[in-house]
Amino acid sequence: MKRAHCQNNDLAAESKTKKPRKGTQSCWECKRRKMRCAFASPSGAICVACERRGTSCVSQEAAQQKQDSTPVAGGQPIGEKLNRIGELLEQCARMIARRGGAEDIDGGGQRCLSPKRLARACDGTALFPRYTSPDLLGGSLRIAQPSQLELERALVGVWPEKVDVDSIVKLKVHPFQVVRAVNCARDFHPSHQDQTISVAPGKALQLPPEGTHPVIVARKLLTLALFLQCARPSTAKFDSIMTRAVEAARYLVTSRDDLVGSLEGIECLLMEATFENNAGNLRRAWLATRRAMATAQMIGLEEKTMPSAASAECCTSDESPLDPEHMWFRLIQTDRFLSLMSGLPQGTGADSFTDAETMQACSPVQRLQRIHCTASGRLLQRGKGRNSATDMWEIDRLLQNASECVPTQWWLVPQLDGGPDETFEEISRMMDQMTHYHLIVQLHLPWAMSGENDVCLHSTLSAINASREVMVRYMAVQKGSKGGEKRYCSSLDSLAFVSSVCLCWVHIKYSNQDPSGWGHQRYGDRAIVEWFVENLRRHRERNHVSAQLLATLERLLDIQLDGSTYSTVLQPDAGGERVVGCGGRVSDDNVLHIHIPCLGEVIIQRSDNSRWTLPEPFPSLPDMTLAGDESSLDLMAFLQDSTY
Repeated sequence: MKRAHCQNNDLAAESKTKKPRKGTQSCWECKRRKMRCAFASPSGAICVACERRGTSCVSQEAAQQKQDSTPVAGGQPIGEKLNRIGELLEQCARMIARRGGAEDIDGGGQRCLSPKRLARACDGTALFPRYTSPDLLGGSLRIAQPSQLELERALVGVWPEKVDVDSIVKLKVHPFQVVRAVNCARDFHPSHQDQTISVAPGKALQLPPEGTHPVIVARKLLTLALFLQCARPSTAKFDSIMTRAVEAARYLVTSRDDLVGSLEGIECLLMEATFENNAGNLRRAWLATRRAMATAQMIGLEEKTMPSAASAECCTSDESPLDPEHMWFRLIQTDRFLSLMSGLPQGTGADSFTDAETMQACSPVQRLQRIHCTASGRLLQRGKGRNSATDMWEIDRLLQNASECVPTQWWLVPQLDGGPDETFEEISRMMDQMTHYHLIVQLHLPWAMSGENDVCLHSTLSAINASREVMVRYMAVQKGSKGGEKRYCSSLDSLAFVSSVCLCWVHIKYSNQDPSGWGHQRYGDRAIVEWFVENLRRHRERNHVSAQLLATLERLLDIQLDGSTYSTVLQPDAGGERVVGCGGRVSDDNVLHIHIPCLGEVIIQRSDNSRWTLPEPFPSLPDMTLAGDESSLDLMAFLQDSTY
């Protein structure tokens, strides 16, 4: 009875439909859109409008067809859209089948990716699951998350063949690079500070045994990538191996929150940040470090609580254990260093790593590093309204206290001859010294450019002397290699760039004011900067950052030759578009703009000042003839009271 009633309603609705007039040729789609229906030819079956839109052209005489072709929101009939979806699914299935590697069926009847296809995903090719829409498929087809065993097999599948590994081990890479690659997040007991820590490439580039946690395998892949990045062989094959190793570790491990929630997972994120930093990708390095900090806070590393048992599951016996407290400090240290290099904000301003109990248990070098980290945090806060002279003197005193943590002989420039006997202490000592002097440059350079007063003079002397110390150590790192090994780190280029700008700036500023005070150092400082420019020219193909720094310094050296006709000013960051890292540009009006992170923009342009005039004659020395009781002349008092 109910069915008959529905049929009667349909007949009634159909009878109420207005019939088209006799001879009408307009289609239903043009009628619905209230537009003229025209045909390209009298014998054409599809009107011009429907052919352009790709819709069905149904005459008004076919009333029943009009009912079946009711348009949907997308402009296509429902049946055609479903057919189109089916064709796309079949096309994707055929594409996956052509790539090889059949899909496995897990116990629950769900389709999951085989380890071979997981490894192939690391080539950057897009897999079907990335474009699967849950709304479109209604949850009927779902790609299951791979198990740890599948991830391990996929990561091992990316590892190069034995013949390639043997060739990689034979590459000439300085031990400095191997130590940085393998131990970027690990600490050693204070009693072992004088112990020689050597890492043989053959041992570092060995896969762990079968059944190892995927995080440990990813760590080996990142070690391989860092090793190849340092060696930088001129072969496309090794470049491909390096890229595949990083992409595999990133897409299969470090991008998954369920795998990096351990000390080893955080270590992998730090190694990824190190790789991106060496490549000059400061944004990516900063993001990887920030994600590592968030993960550490999630597992309670900030509160000095031990992580869950997942960390013990990852640790292997042939590696030094990871200390949670030191790991948290290393995260903050890396984050603040990258923030200083990029100009991006720091992750946390807390200095829990410098409490009395912790500092008491640290070695002298560890105390130095922690004070450096505290000073870096204070410098990063300077852009938030904290740039008073009081803060400057407090940070200056903090850095002086840091220098007192270690013996005086520690500050001698280490002799890095590139031999296998170089210890981890010598290599890290060079880096700590460069960090110390760079912090002094960062602290005093804004005040040196601020004006003419006693604070300005003190800051100028401090910044210039610290810049020379940075450059001396930078040259020591780059020189003295044996057998062709090359040391390279993009961060060191940034430190040397800031120091080079400071050395050139002081001679431009004072060339028309007091040439007698800086003339003796002018050519020596210029020779250092020119050497740095030549080094950048040799490495400019490594990344885009070196090429940009090279162009800026070449222009700056040209300006220094005639510095008396130029003026300099430091313009602090005033918001707007954020510039990441060091760099420079020449504006249309031939003005040089040099950007220094966390400081602002150094603007150098021509001025109307005339060249300097000769200074007043040098003060004549008193008669220093020693005779009789007059031999008690206080020479030191004379030197202190004389004005040069």
